[in-house]
Amino acid sequence: MSAKAKTEILKIYLLNFFCSLFFISPVIVFFYQSRGLDFSQILFLESVLTISIFLFEIPTGVFSDRFGRKKSIVAGAALNLLSIILFILARNYIVFVTCFAISGIAITFFSGTLEAIIYDNLKSIGKEDQMNKAIGSLGAFSSFAALVAPIIGSILAKDLKEEQFRLLLYLTLLGTLIGFIVSLFIREPKSRNANSQSSFRIFKQGFILIKENQYLRQLVMLNVFSSPFLYCLLYLYQPFLKRAGVPIAFFGTIAGIATALEIISQKMAHRVERKIGMKRFILLVTVIPGVMYLLMSLTYDPFWSVLIFILIRGVIAFRWPAFSDYLNREIPDEIRATALSIISMFGSFYLVVMRIVIGKIADRSLSFAFVVMGSIIIAASVILEIRRRA
Repeated sequence: MSAKAKTEILKIYLLNFFCSLFFISPVIVFFYQSRGLDFSQILFLESVLTISIFLFEIPTGVFSDRFGRKKSIVAGAALNLLSIILFILARNYIVFVTCFAISGIAITFFSGTLEAIIYDNLKSIGKEDQMNKAIGSLGAFSSFAALVAPIIGSILAKDLKEEQFRLLLYLTLLGTLIGFIVSLFIREPKSRNANSQSSFRIFKQGFILIKENQYLRQLVMLNVFSSPFLYCLLYLYQPFLKRAGVPIAFFGTIAGIATALEIISQKMAHRVERKIGMKRFILLVTVIPGVMYLLMSLTYDPFWSVLIFILIRGVIAFRWPAFSDYLNREIPDEIRATALSIISMFGSFYLVVMRIVIGKIADRSLSFAFVVMGSIIIAASVILEIRRRA
């Protein structure tokens, strides 16, 4: 890989790292509860995030294809910074909703664009076949941030006091600010030219591609409907571990170990996929998380609760590098960000409904919420796998 392309890809990795330093994550549920929020309200915030993503996914994808990857990335980093500032100032539910709405828009500016600019750089030097590995590294940088931040966060906020929460939020703001600065120095490969077509035409081409490319359409359906509900897990694992009697002071370390396994999984995804083949790999990353959710519904022992949580995070981490590689192979450069945004929009529409449903169920029974999540994943994986082979 040429030094210039390698440097630009490294900048993307660093951006992803600093924007993923969410120090309050291991105690976020308790922070929300200190502000008077219940599980329904907490998971509804994720639905607000998803609705925001759904509404802005395609416009920002078209923006990236038409006006350039860098402008899209800088806009996303700036909005991400704004959302953290508002999060620090939040004292009522409306402000939290606003934070998540802005954060959703920020995500859409990144969504598809980070993958697209990595693929653009690889293609400029004829290394497209390294996409799976590159996306694994992108996820690994994000996961490493998620490894460091929770450990620090759980130690600094072990007493769940207000001043401890605020310290974690300020540390998160610092990381986000550095991420924004990094975004200003990103450069696009010269071999790529912005798409000069109208926004509507770019969107239409992306939609037609997904509609007419049967293989791509099947991958999209499988990826969306076998979703492992990662964001729900990131909120529900804290009461899950607390229910099992795991001390709160250990939450960050446990999350850190899970994240370390995620890093290994993301870095090894391309090797595992090559060794066992695509069909078996897809079965691994779709069905097994569903089975583990069913086990979580039955588990109250501290040791087994921690072990299952760590393992499910590791298995889920295999998904993104492989599916990103599969999807990018089917999409032409000039509409790459738009097509990826359309695909992401489909997933957002599905998850916005499911997060509300799961949140309502979790308010009544945490175990039943895990049963529902596991059953949906297994059913969708089996049904869509059968259709994929047809």
